[in-house]
Amino acid sequence: MLQNTDFSVNFKALYLLMRLNRPIGFFLLWWPCVWGLLLAGSLKNIALPQWPLLLTVSIGALLTRTLGCIINDITDCRIDAQVERTKNRPLAKGSISLLQAKIVGATLAFGAFITLLFLPPQTYLIALIAAGLIVLYPFAKRFTSYPQVVLAFTMNMGLLLTYVGATGSLNIPISVWLAYCAAGAWTLGYDTIYAMQDAEDDKKLRIGSTALLGDTGAKRLILLSYTLSSLLLSLIPLFTEVSRNFISGLILWVVFLMWQFFRVIYKNDLTLDDLFHSNGYGAIFLGLAFGLLN
Repeated sequence: MLQNTDFSVNFKALYLLMRLNRPIGFFLLWWPCVWGLLLAGSLKNIALPQWPLLLTVSIGALLTRTLGCIINDITDCRIDAQVERTKNRPLAKGSISLLQAKIVGATLAFGAFITLLFLPPQTYLIALIAAGLIVLYPFAKRFTSYPQVVLAFTMNMGLLLTYVGATGSLNIPISVWLAYCAAGAWTLGYDTIYAMQDAEDDKKLRIGSTALLGDTGAKRLILLSYTLSSLLLSLIPLFTEVSRNFISGLILWVVFLMWQFFRVIYKNDLTLDDLFHSNGYGAIFLGLAFGLLN
């Protein structure tokens, strides 16, 4: 493919490569960070909002999200060129060179490393695991039919990292692990909705995706994922004292997840991409629950 060397075109391609035109990815990575901070405040009586920590993890979330997108596009540029929804991405289209993408990716990785230095050393192990998952995820579709499971673990590492960053301890209580797993189940559900857009292309390319379980199978998985998320959160009162406010937030969360599921089941004016984007707003309900845990 010919590479366009015009600066303005490359600048636009860089903007698209970093997915700055689709901030939803940042918010889906950022919300778990906020949840981790809220859990630390509720469970350990840490004074919030902890602005320096919140600013640091927010910048880190932005850098790692854009880095993840670039790693994904470098890995999948040939696949993306054969998928209707992704064929116009900069690397797939050839509007930016592979070398340029690698340079930008390396710069973002360095920036993410610098932000990590502003966090307590206890977070470094979690950050290392998260980095490994970010690199692993683009390859997951090549060796498993459930790459969304890998994404579920990856997208919510910020919850653990921020909790540890706020408390300064790797002693993570069961309530936080339940929250992390519940967030992972949520991710599995919403990314299956997202992947359903590419089901036909993925089937032709023989790459793994939960959307390839078939229309009925994918919908069942979404229901199972959202039900599991709700059940895991409902177990938190068994391990820590909660207030009515937590219950109210949890109920709103369950209602939101079920609203999504029924929108997938019944044809309506909302596209699958619309439903995927709605998670950026629905996450507020879980934030309400965690912020008012006790």
